[in-house]
Amino acid sequence: LYRKDRVTISDVSQRNTCTTKQYGFTGDETRCSAQGDGTLDGFFLFARPPLIVNLTVVGPSGDFPLTLLINHFKAKSGDDPEGKEFVSRRIDEARFVAGIVNELLAADPAAAIAVLGDLNDFTDSEPLRTLTSLAPLQNLTPQVPQADRYSYIFNGQSQVLDHILVTARLRSLLLRVSFAHLDADYPQSLAGQPVPHHVSDHD
Repeated sequence: LYRKDRVTISDVSQRNTCTTKQYGFTGDETRCSAQGDGTLDGFFLFARPPLIVNLTVVGPSGDFPLTLLINHFKAKSGDDPEGKEFVSRRIDEARFVAGIVNELLAADPAAAIAVLGDLNDFTDSEPLRTLTSLAPLQNLTPQVPQADRYSYIFNGQSQVLDHILVTARLRSLLLRVSFAHLDADYPQSLAGQPVPHHVSDHD
């Protein structure tokens, strides 16, 4: 959702890559050619490829170009051959997204970029560290007060699985960061009801 009086979207695209690593892919997942020769020898790394949105925000100081990389990394659940909740796959996903960020910054070193979404891992996890070590990104989650720092509740335990990471240009303009607790704080019984709560299980 966005305000059409303040935001203009100029371009939307998705990126994916092919892998031959054994990440417990199922027959329902799409095959691809890792060698580029048409042979279906691999699987697409992302079941939900990053959505790249280029937009312009109209503000009091004029137009502000912004790029969003919207993600949904591999979930922790499922049959991981490594028995590590698919952390290796999420690391590869993070490495790919960091590469996109670096491509964009090579074209415009002052670009305002936000990498955001359900990354399905914690702030100090290796996939998150991969993003911040391979690309000049800062995770905004630690800026949120501890009591409010959660986006998902699992078995009664509050967790942070959803993150926003930004480049230096965007970080310099931010005044405050907070989670909008419209979902995690509300019961699942509200799902599908005509109310703005628990539309998702994540904030």
